[in-house]
Amino acid sequence: MFTPHWAAHGLSSLARLLLVAAASAFLAACATPPTAAGAITAGDTRADEATLVFSVTSNSARIQQFTGVEVTRAAAEGRSPQTYVVAPVGREVTRDTALFSGRVPEGEYQVSRLLFGQSYVTLSPGGRELLGGFRVTPGGLVDLGRLVLTGQGTQMLLGRSRIVLDNSHLVRQMVPQLQAAFDGAPLGGWLQPPTEADRVEAFSRARPVGADGITELDSGEVAAASRLGTVLMRSPSGQWSAARTGRLESLLWLTPTHDDGARLVAVGELNSLFRMRRDGQFDALDPGNLPPGNLLFVAGNSQVGWFVAHQREAKVTLYSSPRIDRGEWSAMREIDVAFSFWNGLNAFWAWPTERGFAYATSAGDIHHFLFASRQWRQHSAPGGHRITAVSHGHAGSLGLLTSPGGGFGGVFAGSQLSRDGGEHWQEVKQPFNVKVAPALMTGPSTVVVAGGVFSSPELQGSTDMGATWTRFSSAVGIFDALSWTPTRGVFAVDSGRSSFGLATIRHSGDEGRNWKLEYSNGPLGMPVPAYRPD
Repeated sequence: MFTPHWAAHGLSSLARLLLVAAASAFLAACATPPTAAGAITAGDTRADEATLVFSVTSNSARIQQFTGVEVTRAAAEGRSPQTYVVAPVGREVTRDTALFSGRVPEGEYQVSRLLFGQSYVTLSPGGRELLGGFRVTPGGLVDLGRLVLTGQGTQMLLGRSRIVLDNSHLVRQMVPQLQAAFDGAPLGGWLQPPTEADRVEAFSRARPVGADGITELDSGEVAAASRLGTVLMRSPSGQWSAARTGRLESLLWLTPTHDDGARLVAVGELNSLFRMRRDGQFDALDPGNLPPGNLLFVAGNSQVGWFVAHQREAKVTLYSSPRIDRGEWSAMREIDVAFSFWNGLNAFWAWPTERGFAYATSAGDIHHFLFASRQWRQHSAPGGHRITAVSHGHAGSLGLLTSPGGGFGGVFAGSQLSRDGGEHWQEVKQPFNVKVAPALMTGPSTVVVAGGVFSSPELQGSTDMGATWTRFSSAVGIFDALSWTPTRGVFAVDSGRSSFGLATIRHSGDEGRNWKLEYSNGPLGMPVPAYRPD
């Protein structure tokens, strides 16, 4: 059981930590408007500038795609302060980690603001001081390593990584065509080592946000992919711990395996690919000939082969390979997930099945791949409607939220349930006027659904396929992701996107009627311990 820790020393530590950075109304005074840093091109250098490179990893569902970072050059004799906007590069191959580069003139700088489209995080004066300044020496390469951003309530904390000290690995992955521009000898850099008060990275790794691909293992443990290179492991008694890959890139999915004496395979952004051994340690696997991108899903084993869903920009490609390490991947299918003016977002969902795996798209198609025959089966959503949400629950059941047009379904959405993987459908009359989630089967005769957009959010349950409903719980929010497991119950994951950054995992052992808080990234909670296999 994950329990909050309210000791006085926890409050003291938090008070120091919140000084690192804050999302505040403070704006740095600039004598002139921000200037775009010069773009990096291979073989293009100027004697009065340096190539600046750094990366940022976010441990927050509220902030993922960075659009720029402002760095401010300090005033000098006869020169006013000047702010430069450093742009991200290679954004199409990542989710929570961004690489920034640009050419800036010599001087001493501080990171002043992080940009996210129309939103931003501005460092307070104390945050700038604790993060530290850096020097740009002209004619060379200034590599600041990795910064880590994490949410804590309404605050955002920014600190320096002690794990990732340079960006050579990211450059090779994200912008290999520009690698020659980053081959110069490092010059300049941080003016001093990280201060003792800068503990953002350690704080974040002890409280990773997110739990994707929740999977039950043969041992009775439950595993979930999380941020900062972490697999969250739940013991049969309900205690969560963190198995760490040693990297900071987010993990997005995992699957159990018995190959080579392993427990599971985990995949994630930037083609992250790991195998967890029986001792709980990780081996980094070579992605082989996969192009740069994010791995959203993985399934398979050494007998039937391996399969991944690979995303780059607005395209998801399904690949197969006889082996997973140094794989020789062949494309099976390509799925367009680009935004459509007429239909809105085009989403992609994938999940394991008893005999293979399946995926669905917003277009309304559901595809099943069978390992044994290596054949596809296809079904369509009822009425040819588009799909806006998918659930997969007890005994291979599927729940759909459908829309006759594009975008969010709401009052016009349909709720459908299938007990045979999509071949036959039954309409489920939800108890909510505004439907925001699909029905989920949590037992042989139990169906649950979350709702309450214009009232108190709650989870309703039915034991007669929706003919009658009973209020099960108010502990589960509207946008919590529900995951069913065969023998370990149901899990509700709040990513923290809409709850002031507070990410939680709740568990129900009675098909959704009662819930227990088992994990939280709250500031005063006990950090999740390191994983120790039995």
